[in-house]
Amino acid sequence: MRRIVFFPMNVMTLISAPADISSKDLPLREDVRLLGRIFGDTLREQEGEASFRLIENVRRAVEVFGFHLAPLDMRQHNAIHEQTVTELFLHSSGEANYKYLDEAARREVLLGALQAGKPLLVELEQYTLATQSELRIMQAAAQIHQRFGHEALPNRIISKNDAASDMLEVALSYDAILAQPPASRFAGTPSRRKQ
Repeated sequence: MRRIVFFPMNVMTLISAPADISSKDLPLREDVRLLGRIFGDTLREQEGEASFRLIENVRRAVEVFGFHLAPLDMRQHNAIHEQTVTELFLHSSGEANYKYLDEAARREVLLGALQAGKPLLVELEQYTLATQSELRIMQAAAQIHQRFGHEALPNRIISKNDAASDMLEVALSYDAILAQPPASRFAGTPSRRKQ
């Protein structure tokens, strides 16, 4: 049985060091990468692919976010959320007047849709490019939450938020993504733009 030795140094700093690392440190960085590959191969061999993937996901998260794993925030203007919800209602139920409802009516419609739990999404290509983009962002947020937990993306900032419906629109868009089976969430790519 092979033994793995851990060295008392900040390995992640060496792995994620900037590209302009001094030439004297390059051999050490390459040695650390070699040790990482050996550790990965050993883990895969002894504990299986699932354990390796778990550690690899953590390694990749540290490489991307840094060792502190800072959370992300999501920011969008309320007009984009309004457009997304307007199109969700238009394509799922044929209701085209959401955009023209007053605040009280919007809250009623949004709360009703959230409580009903009916799927709102149809084929992605049927939406405008702006709405497709927003729905893909919501999909990415759902994937981050599933993979890293809600602490990784705790905040949604709504620019020009001035009513409760602005927050409910975000909730409905996110809920529409979650209502889809994970395997069927936007498998295809947009093929045409709808005006």
